Amino acid sequence: MARSFQRKSLTSRRHVAIAGNLAISGFATVGGNLSVEGDLRVDGPLMCLGRLTVKGSLTARDVIVGQGMQVLGDVAADSIDARVCGDDAAALAEIAERIAFWTPDRASSEQVSDEALDWMSDKSTQDDLLDDSLPSETAVKVGGRCVVAGRVSTVGSVDVGDQFNPDDCEVIAGNVYAKMVLTEGDLLCGGVHAARWVRVEGDLRCAVVECSQLEAWGSVEVDDAVVATGRDTRCSETRGEGVYRSPEIDPGDAHERDVLPSIRCAELKAGAVTAGGSILVDGVIESRGYVRANLSITSGGTITTGKAYGILAGLDVARDRWQASGYVCASARPVRILTGMFRALAKRRRGADPRPVRLPK
Repeated sequence: MARSFQRKSLTSRRHVAIAGNLAISGFATVGGNLSVEGDLRVDGPLMCLGRLTVKGSLTARDVIVGQGMQVLGDVAADSIDARVCGDDAAALAEIAERIAFWTPDRASSEQVSDEALDWMSDKSTQDDLLDDSLPSETAVKVGGRCVVAGRVSTVGSVDVGDQFNPDDCEVIAGNVYAKMVLTEGDLLCGGVHAARWVRVEGDLRCAVVECSQLEAWGSVEVDDAVVATGRDTRCSETRGEGVYRSPEIDPGDAHERDVLPSIRCAELKAGAVTAGGSILVDGVIESRGYVRANLSITSGGTITTGKAYGILAGLDVARDRWQASGYVCASARPVRILTGMFRALAKRRRGADPRPVRLPK
C-alpha cells in the first residue's frame, strides 16, 4: 500500500520526488521537476517550473507548469497553464515570473519579479531543466478524464485518454486529442481529433476536425477539413459526467424530432466537410471543397463550395428516397448539387431549427 504524506505547503528550488500519495492544504511551488508516485491533491495553486509527473490522479486549484505535465489518472482543476519550454531559457524565465507573481506570501521586493528564475530555482536545477529536457509536442498528457472548471492554455498539444472538459481552451502550436471533447466556451487549437463526439458551447477555430459527431453552439471555422464519420444519434438528457449522445440510429430514423445530426452548429466554414449522417447549420455553409453527407444537408443560409467541387447529399440513401432523407435545403438553391435533391427552406419561428418545406402527401 502506498504511503501518504500531508503538508501545509511545498516550496523547493530543486527537483522533488514523492514515493507515495501527497496532500497539500496550501500551495506548492517547485523550481525543478515534481514527481509523485501516487495521487496528488493541492488545495491551492500548484506551480512547477519543470515537468510535473503524477502516476495517480491530480486534484488542484490552478496548475502552472514550465516543461509539460503527465498524469496517468484523472485530472480535476480550476485552470491549467502548461508550456513545454525545452531549452528556451527566455521562455522558462517567463514562466518563473508568472509563478512568482501568483505565489502566495511571496517577497514584496521588486527583485523577486526581476530575477524570478533565480528566486525559484537554483543554478544546477536550471541547468537540468534546460539541458536535459527532451523536446516534446505534448504540454498536457492525461491517462483518464481531464475536467477543468476554468481555462486551459497551452503551448503544445493536449492528449487526454478519456473526456476532455475545460471551460474554454486555447492550444498554441499543438492539437487536442481525446476520446470526447466538451468545452463550455470557445476552443482554439491546431486540430481536434476525438474518437467520439466533440461539443463546443462557444466558437470552434482550428485547422482540422476529426471526430464521430460535432456540435457547436457557436460558429465553426476550420482551415482544412471537418470530418464527422459517425451517423446521427438520438438526444439524451444526460449531461456532465455522462455521455449525452445515445448510440447511432439507422438512416431511416434521421427525420425524427429527437435526433442530433452528425454535424450541428450555428455557422460552418471549412476547406471541406464530410458527415457520416446529416448536417444541420443555422447560418451559412461555406466550403472551398466538397460538402458531403450520407443523409441530408440543411442550412438556414446559403451553401457554397469551390468551383471545381460540389454538394453531395444522400450518399447512403437510395435515389428514390433523396427527397425524404437525402435532400439539400438552403435559403437559395445551391449552384452545384451533384447528388441529392433540393428542397426549399420553410418559414420558421425565432429560435427554431431550419427545416425544409413539407413534402406533399
